[in-house]
Amino acid sequence: MNYWIHKVRSTEENPSISYGLLDRGWTNTGWQCLVEEGPLDNPVNEAIKRGNRNNGPSFRRYKQEAAVGDIFVTPLINSQDIGFFELLGDAVPVTELPVEVVESLPGDIHLDDAGIYDIASDGKRHTYDVGFVRPVKRLKVMRRTILPPELKKNLRYRGTTCHADGNAVREALSMEAPVPISDYLRQGLVPEVLGILHKRIDPNQLEDLVKWVAEEKLGANRAWKPAKNESGKRDGADADVVAEFDDLNLRVYIQAKCHEGQTGSWGVEQVSRYAAQRAEANPDDEMATEAWLVSTADFPDEVVELAERETPRVRLIGGADLADILLRHGFSGIDDAVPVR
Repeated sequence: MNYWIHKVRSTEENPSISYGLLDRGWTNTGWQCLVEEGPLDNPVNEAIKRGNRNNGPSFRRYKQEAAVGDIFVTPLINSQDIGFFELLGDAVPVTELPVEVVESLPGDIHLDDAGIYDIASDGKRHTYDVGFVRPVKRLKVMRRTILPPELKKNLRYRGTTCHADGNAVREALSMEAPVPISDYLRQGLVPEVLGILHKRIDPNQLEDLVKWVAEEKLGANRAWKPAKNESGKRDGADADVVAEFDDLNLRVYIQAKCHEGQTGSWGVEQVSRYAAQRAEANPDDEMATEAWLVSTADFPDEVVELAERETPRVRLIGGADLADILLRHGFSGIDDAVPVR
């Protein structure tokens, strides 16, 4: 087994592409030009010929030398968190990515035989420099400040892929990362907050709460509650809250369930159908969409599996998750948003 420093190829205009792929189990290295030129007999040789003293050899290490089972040490999007990833497969052109992975990225992102792209406001195609990708499994995330000194030194490498000190990586993987006191506090308070939600919040108040969280705590530019008798709905389709995030070009349809115990599959079906019917009614809408089911209860395995199969996939936020969000972001303004009834 070998250990590597690897920095994903990102772009300033949309870093969520590369880091979004990393979140979904794919790391990348760039060299999109070699993908667009079609199958090459030896893309590594081409990269060595065209690249400088850093990026040509880096590509060789990424595509040819790093083997399945090796460990990548990768700075994450905020640069202060460092991820440790196990390589699960060989490097392939981005065009071989599963299309469902690309379609799950935020924004109106597409994949074709030239790569990952979107359409700019002027109608022109913009292809992202994703290049070559490899499947990975995340093992651990650590703060840069607590890493072994030799590994910190390795991370200063200016290229994309280089060898990492194996002893330092193994030491980091064996370390118990310190848990902030705020995490302990939240873990202890989540059951208390969830119990209060069960006792004090009715279904209408939960909708108000979800709208407030989306708009005031999660950064939505606007959020509203669609009319219950909204025209165009069929087959039980429903969303209790709609939230829009302009910076992400994203609209989220949310179904809220005020339950104890477990929430069944109906909420998944309601919000999934609502999202699909809105898409049918507005085929020219350029905003990306997601569907969420928020509940004060838990979800059984069959509901989790159904949510994963739906198109679009439904994100599940259970009672403990909701309580944790409230504890992370605070309660300031909640009384005005969720009036006592």
